[in-house]
Amino acid sequence: MYYPSLRKKAAQQLVTNTFAGLNRAEKIGDGEWHEAMNLSTREYPMLCPRKPRGTVRTLSAPAGMIAKERLCWIDGATEYYGGAAVAGISVSTDAGMLPKRLVSMGAYVLIFPDKVYFNTIDFTDCGSMEGSFTTSGTVQYRICRLDGSDFENITVSDTEPQDPENGDYWLDTGVENHRLMLYSAYNGYWQQVLTVYVRVIAPGIGVNFEIGDTVELSGIEAGAEADESLQKQLADLNGSHYIYNKTDNSLTIVGLVDTEYSQTEGTVAAQRNVPDMEFVIESENRLWGCHYGKDAEGNTLNELYACKLGDFKNWRVYQGISTDSYTVSIGSDGPFTGAITYGGYPMFFKQDCVHKVFGAQPKNFQVMTTQLRGVQEGSDRSLCIVDGVLLYLSSTGVEAYEGSLPVCISGALGDRARCNGVAGSLGSRYYISVMEENVQRLYVYDQKTNIWLEETAINAMAFVRLYDELYALDEDNGKMITMQGSVGTSEGEVEWSAETGLMGWEVVDQKYLTRYNVRAVIPPEGRINIYLQYDSTGTWRQKMQYISQAQTTRTVLMPVYPRRCDHLRMRISGQGEVKVYSIARVLTSGGDGQRG
Repeated sequence: MYYPSLRKKAAQQLVTNTFAGLNRAEKIGDGEWHEAMNLSTREYPMLCPRKPRGTVRTLSAPAGMIAKERLCWIDGATEYYGGAAVAGISVSTDAGMLPKRLVSMGAYVLIFPDKVYFNTIDFTDCGSMEGSFTTSGTVQYRICRLDGSDFENITVSDTEPQDPENGDYWLDTGVENHRLMLYSAYNGYWQQVLTVYVRVIAPGIGVNFEIGDTVELSGIEAGAEADESLQKQLADLNGSHYIYNKTDNSLTIVGLVDTEYSQTEGTVAAQRNVPDMEFVIESENRLWGCHYGKDAEGNTLNELYACKLGDFKNWRVYQGISTDSYTVSIGSDGPFTGAITYGGYPMFFKQDCVHKVFGAQPKNFQVMTTQLRGVQEGSDRSLCIVDGVLLYLSSTGVEAYEGSLPVCISGALGDRARCNGVAGSLGSRYYISVMEENVQRLYVYDQKTNIWLEETAINAMAFVRLYDELYALDEDNGKMITMQGSVGTSEGEVEWSAETGLMGWEVVDQKYLTRYNVRAVIPPEGRINIYLQYDSTGTWRQKMQYISQAQTTRTVLMPVYPRRCDHLRMRISGQGEVKVYSIARVLTSGGDGQRG
């Protein structure tokens, strides 16, 4: 007599020992995660959580942050450097003036759109980049030399003076455009002085200006008693002028007046203006900026600007030399969306192009325009250089740009719409805070491993790197956070989790999952949980919880009751500095029929 016997099903062991990052595609590779939270690549190829963050301080009204030798930030109307308030600097708290754009240039921190500055070495060197003077009192105008000194011997007439001596001056009024002549006894004739200067004298007129500034003068006019020629000469003094010399009570500019004149009526003003700019960067000891829109007179502007070499206060100096300012109109349409210095060149982005400035001085500056996927509007702070590659958020995803055309690198995150990107970098990692379908998220991209991961979200206003730490300023709660936790109050043990894609498609038949073997280092009080979801039912079933009592490297065996299924997902979560070396799952094939 023979009894029937059951043939033992062959078991199959699948081992995952290299853990990659996020991949939200329908079918993903082994070791990739459909969803992951608070993991890190710092122990790649192992799976481990990110480091606990630290909270340095909490600001009441955060408005901006930058790093130099110390941290510099703005809280409300006050600027702080290294934790100390900077006296003499106050910024606007109006909503239209937020957030602030802080730019570093040498020892200076420059704050836009307020157009103020301060020196990080000498706090007394601070104030407005712009300068102004207005007076309704008496203003005098006098012809002078370059150094501002008066002429001792000058004849004003329409005919040539008789018996002149060497060095005598004659102001020739016999021609339509009056001219200053100098007699040379050696040559025996009068020579025209090509550049003539006028000294504008008023109490305090030179206090807010320096030699080398360019100022806009207005309100200069002669009274009805002055002759027509003098009226024209004074009217010509209105406009833009370079300051060749100055005292607290006078400015020396290019011009000509026949006689000394005192203006007692009207209001005379002098202005040194910084243009309104959406984005400002530093490159080769100049500030560069851009503006798209209308000016105060209603003129439409689409321009790039560069300040005078080494002088962020002057943007309208045109002397025909290498240190001049620079302005150029751009032909592309639409507003600027971001700016950065990359590879030594200023770059200004729009949504569909980039303008790159070449050259070493104004006479050979050239702007090259390239059509490409530019920076998304509102994501200008996503521009960041990581290991020599420029990364930023465009309208289609995160782009990697190396000088030619950008390449989208965020396909693993799925096709969800993202906006308002703010980014920073530390080592090879790129941190970007984005709004994704009305949910705030924080993604981390590792340039070395080409891996994307997600961390607990913060609504970052700014990321700045100081030494070996990345600081973030959370706009929602005002917290200044260290992403590696080296400074500040630690948040404690990190809760982490990861969810696989569909598993089991590599085996056609139905399967029995008999056990998981997880090999990991688990610190004291560290925890691992494993959940399974069968056949996409949406229900997660906890299959294991392991809490370590002592730090050790070991294999954790997780028995699973047999459950035949077509496919499944696994979720692994935990707390603490757990390091997972490998995850092995043991499957036994069933028939190819429907699950009973």
